[in-house]
Amino acid sequence: MADPAYRGVVRIPRPAPGKGKHWLLATLALVAASAMAVWWGLAATLTKPTWQTVAFSSQGNQGILLKFEVRRPEGMAVRCQLLAKELGHAVVGTAEVLLPAELGRDVTQTHLIRTTSEAVAAEVRSCREV
Repeated sequence: MADPAYRGVVRIPRPAPGKGKHWLLATLALVAASAMAVWWGLAATLTKPTWQTVAFSSQGNQGILLKFEVRRPEGMAVRCQLLAKELGHAVVGTAEVLLPAELGRDVTQTHLIRTTSEAVAAEVRSCREV
């Protein structure tokens, strides 16, 4: 009969004799692969600009006013592509905005996107380093 002191305790089975080294190497490889995945993920995103649409306001047939924020690493100049869309989600206007590095790390901009017909929505499609 089992010792009452171990009642309810589940013992972890030991690896088969001679297999402990394989388990150790597999565990170390898994930890190293996880660390590399985290490092690559951070390296790919920390040096890139991020953006967010704050608001937009239709200006009738003249265009649509878009307010957006951009966050980028210090000293990086960024070019953003802006889109204006009509009710059926078709693009009716585009614009590109250059944000020089001198504006600082976090920038809020308002830009009028000229349109071919009345737009009901606007967004930042992308921002990239120049």
